[in-house]
Amino acid sequence: MTNGKRRGISPELASLRGKVAMAVTRGRRDEEIQYRQELKAALLEQRIQETVASWPPLTPAMRTKLAALLAPVAGGAE
Repeated sequence: MTNGKRRGISPELASLRGKVAMAVTRGRRDEEIQYRQELKAALLEQRIQETVASWPPLTPAMRTKLAALLAPVAGGAE
């Protein structure tokens, strides 16, 4: 819930949930893992978008700092 209101689930999240369920039902562990990772990433993206939308406008310095935090690390996973 956000501000006392229930959020609807996006079509993308609903689809990923369905894919996880189907993979579990069919015993396809590799697919289940893949879809669970995709679902987690999509949920994180949604939360980030909701959080950022609630902020006041960022200063250029704040944008630079946030971009640095989210930039891939050399030698790390992308």
